[in-house]
Amino acid sequence: MTQTTTLLANGTVVTRLAGGRVIARGAVAWTTERIVAVGPEEELAARFPAAARLDARGGVILPGFVNLHHHLYSALARGLDPGAPMRNFPEVLDRLWWRLDRALDAETVRISAALGAAESIRWGNTTIFDHHASPSAIDGSLDEIAAAIEEAGLSAVLCYEVTDRNGRRQARAGIEENLRFLEARRHHPRIRGVFGLHASFTLRDETLEEVARRRPAGAGCHVHLAEDPVDVTATEDAFGIRPVERLERFGLLDEGALLAHGIHLRPAEYETIARRGATVIHNPESNANNGVGRLDVPRVAGLGCRVGLGTDGMSSAVQRALQAAFLLHR
Repeated sequence: MTQTTTLLANGTVVTRLAGGRVIARGAVAWTTERIVAVGPEEELAARFPAAARLDARGGVILPGFVNLHHHLYSALARGLDPGAPMRNFPEVLDRLWWRLDRALDAETVRISAALGAAESIRWGNTTIFDHHASPSAIDGSLDEIAAAIEEAGLSAVLCYEVTDRNGRRQARAGIEENLRFLEARRHHPRIRGVFGLHASFTLRDETLEEVARRRPAGAGCHVHLAEDPVDVTATEDAFGIRPVERLERFGLLDEGALLAHGIHLRPAEYETIARRGATVIHNPESNANNGVGRLDVPRVAGLGCRVGLGTDGMSSAVQRALQAAFLLHR
């Protein structure tokens, strides 16, 4: 089947090519499936004379943004009244986010994903790493999100948050949802799965052992790590070790691991993360909103860690997170 080519022209193209090439009067050509050419407008216009044309009107043409840590269901949090001011991070979880996620059903999961996908398109995001929780509607919840993502034409890496905060039965249901989705989407061109974990302080050893035993080879884990000191202190109190050591003990700290936040760690722990090839995800707006501190990105990167950027459900605007990160580290 012949594919239609579209040409976006009359703009300044900022590329990720070697040397950070910028094309002052550039264009991008793509088909239904992929970008096929990037270069000067005259060159691409001659190469694709029959292409449908879009006018960038002198704007900047950028590669799509990737949101490495999102909670799409957070779109439904706008306007929620948590009551009295929340005094600390555990209260933020208990009175806002856990209150919301327990209220979700299949319909609201899909609606929130569709809204988040639309907002992501508006803000120039092409790929979303979503960390989902809906304790009252676990089975098939990732399919609801995937359907909204697919309809929007985006790419995504999805997971379900395994946690023991709602009991052992729901923890096992979360494990099964991850396993089912990982297998179902194993060969999908745009939507894949990873294994979702909430955080060390809400996970029992038995649950982590089962995840370690049943996790398919090559499937990374997406987990909140040391977002607030409570993750560290509660883990030490319950298990006698710190969260990074605990993940490493269960074999969950590897090059596929996505570690959201990673604020309250020691230099040696960042060095361990770097050695294992895991990624630390900076979420500056969320950290400021929750008053949990901030990731010292220059220091962490200097210790060898790969650092990415997420919005953590504050919005779908990676550009705002990028701006916040820039200002925080001035």
